Amino acid sequence: MKTLVVYMTISGHSKNIATQIAKDLKADVEGISEKTSRKNPFGFIRSGFESATKKCPSINVPKKKVKIYDLVIFVSPIWAGKLSSPVRSYLKNYTVGIKATALFVNHAAKANGYETAQADFEAMVGKKALAFGTVCSAAGEDAIKASVDKFVKSLVKMA
Repeated sequence: MKTLVVYMTISGHSKNIATQIAKDLKADVEGISEKTSRKNPFGFIRSGFESATKKCPSINVPKKKVKIYDLVIFVSPIWAGKLSSPVRSYLKNYTVGIKATALFVNHAAKANGYETAQADFEAMVGKKALAFGTVCSAAGEDAIKASVDKFVKSLVKMA
């Protein structure tokens, strides 16, 4: 199964998770990039506002085309209880022809409202996710690895 892992990251947590998933599944990987940095106090505030209000900021055109993949896995941080706004932009603008999807989210607090992420994701792509994974990034490396392993195993069972 030809697989692509698409991620958005500021802190590096989502990139680490996406890289591990891609390695385990022998998948291609691509980060979502933007013209404007979020690595400053204003960027942090903007991130929360955009996600809370479901805005879709401008992102750079991805190099990889989703329609050539059998499965596209998205890895997104949760900002203000919602999918990150750059992932929302990607879903809105670049998922035409997508065959199958899965979603893995990471969040900073256990009670962070991430529970709606899967439904929002599925509504945007118009398909049910084959798998959904989640982890609190503050839980530590062992918990993150265990959550990623569980997610990957659920996808391997489907292949």
